[in-house]
Amino acid sequence: MTTPALLPTTPLATLPAPANGWIDLPTAAKRSGKSIGHLRRWCGSATYAPGGVTLQSKGLAKLVTVPGAKPEWILKEEADPSFAAVKFADQLGTNLRGLTDRQRQTAQLRRLILDKWSEAVKAGFTLGFDKDKVTGRFVEQLFLGQIAGIPKSIEVCRRTLYRWEGLWDSGGLAALADGRGGGKVEKGADPFIEAVKHYYLSKRQLPLTTCHKMACLDAAEKGWEVPSRRTCQRAIDGLPKGVVIKQRFGEEAYTNEAQSYIERDYSGLRSNQIWVGDHHQFDVICRHGDKLIRPWLTAWMDMRSRKIVGRQVFAHDPNSDTILSALRMGCLDAGVPETVMIDNGKDYDSYALNGRTKKDRWLIRKGKIQLDPVYAGGVFAALGIEAKFVLPYHGQSKPIERFFGTVEQQTPVWATYCGRSTAHKPEDLELQLDRGNAPQLTDFIEWFSGHGGWIETYHNTVHTGDGMDGKTPNQVFAENLSCKRTTTPELLDVLLLKPTPPLKVGQNGVTWQGLRYGQHCPELIEMLGREVLLRVDDRDLSRVQVWTKEGRFVCVAPANERVPVNATSQELRKAIAATKSDRKLMKDFVEAGPRMADDLPDKILRARARVAAAVKPGETLDLDTGEVSLKPVRSPLEDQLPALQKALEARGSMRMAVGAENVSEDPMADLKAALQRREEAEE
Repeated sequence: MTTPALLPTTPLATLPAPANGWIDLPTAAKRSGKSIGHLRRWCGSATYAPGGVTLQSKGLAKLVTVPGAKPEWILKEEADPSFAAVKFADQLGTNLRGLTDRQRQTAQLRRLILDKWSEAVKAGFTLGFDKDKVTGRFVEQLFLGQIAGIPKSIEVCRRTLYRWEGLWDSGGLAALADGRGGGKVEKGADPFIEAVKHYYLSKRQLPLTTCHKMACLDAAEKGWEVPSRRTCQRAIDGLPKGVVIKQRFGEEAYTNEAQSYIERDYSGLRSNQIWVGDHHQFDVICRHGDKLIRPWLTAWMDMRSRKIVGRQVFAHDPNSDTILSALRMGCLDAGVPETVMIDNGKDYDSYALNGRTKKDRWLIRKGKIQLDPVYAGGVFAALGIEAKFVLPYHGQSKPIERFFGTVEQQTPVWATYCGRSTAHKPEDLELQLDRGNAPQLTDFIEWFSGHGGWIETYHNTVHTGDGMDGKTPNQVFAENLSCKRTTTPELLDVLLLKPTPPLKVGQNGVTWQGLRYGQHCPELIEMLGREVLLRVDDRDLSRVQVWTKEGRFVCVAPANERVPVNATSQELRKAIAATKSDRKLMKDFVEAGPRMADDLPDKILRARARVAAAVKPGETLDLDTGEVSLKPVRSPLEDQLPALQKALEARGSMRMAVGAENVSEDPMADLKAALQRREEAEE
């Protein structure tokens, strides 16, 4: 293997022949494997010499002046054992008895890397590439594990390869061994450069100048030679780019900028097979009441067609309510998806959506608790939707991120566009805000998702992405929709209410977040000591729906009324009367239990449930006509809708879920209409 060319500043022909025991710098560099610049600083610079002691001060080096040329150093062979012309076995690299097994393995691995590098250089020469270009490509392949016979992720820069080459030529296999241990530094390694790399490859993202200064402080304490900042810059430039990105900017930056990714083929998907959900904050400042806010968007995208099937724009931070609202819109307009792809945020990983907390799923995977289908609730399970979580730091797995980028290309049309960061903030933003040019939130929502708004234009614009074939999202969605899974608004209103974890019924009903419900509900009095689930509307906490863990509706429980400490006699008589009524109910239940179990309305409801369960599932796609078949989504809660509507009719209508403000005054009419629509869809 050939060592790098060493170019002395003074031609050899102009130097006198060294005296006995003296050698010139090129000879010393060739014998020791050190560079000429390193030896020159060692001779006469106290700043760079180890320990501040130069070879000149020891009488081991001196300057030789030649007329017409610059003075140059000559050294004594005895200045360092590596300068000797005749070396002992340990200096030749043949004596490995003092090395450990690990050091021998390290030396063999480095020798193998040098051999592979030499082969790559020879092959590059035949193709017309110089050694520097081949070496740069070799370093990248070495880190990525693309060199046969060498482990993956070997972080070696160009400078290290050249240094190993010099060590091999000067000291053989023993010189390639890792001599670190007990505070020692690897033989031949530059501790100052290693210190600079240590400071530079950190999450603090220190500039190279600062890293050099910090390494100088270490050098003054430990007696290292201090190379120039330009030398350190060359060492940093020789590091693989992927290593620098990962160590300085983190895992997410490395994934987005350096790591290879899997290319997906979207043409094999069907419409509504996979939906992708996420949040995004607009780069526009709007006025909402007396406040200036940046609106948020929660959206669901069909992965096959890139169509935004469900969306909600709002003024507050995103949460599970906005997710449920956008999901309700998508299910009613486009149908129920088969699978959803979501991230690992706490709002998408909530109990309301998945029926289990992240801790519960972790315990199930570890085998510490058993899978209980009763607790596997949540909106996704009730609608038959499979939830998949993307890998952390892999935002490119969700194509909706690219849609958000498209959105932000349109928002600069607003006068109060603020940019995605301070670097992109317009200079006249403060002036526009002072002039009152911030749009109202309602106007912005109308521009974005109103009739003829931006979303509608987006859905009818030709796309050139994978699998789109130059068609619009609406066209691709319609062409690839073979079977549409449908559901009713009434069922969604129930399912999209937040379910609580199991709660035990106590003497005063059920307690949830410090509020008590159902103190005088006969249905809860009969279930004392049993666990139930609540479905809660955060906008109306005056009452909740009570369900069993098996999915049977129990009652609508109002919030308990507290009697004041200084209550009047009339208020006390009213409270005592309610307590006596509860006692009488329990007495009647014990005496007439069998007769109550055979109540006529209960028989009618059970018969209706049996009829609904016997309905045949929806038909499949007719290949002759090409029409889309409708497949109603079945849920265990659907059979309980008549009982729920009966309770709501008795206690008054109850606002049920986000997006369900326009509820009819006749809930029984809504129920009959829903059942009729379902029967017509199945026929």
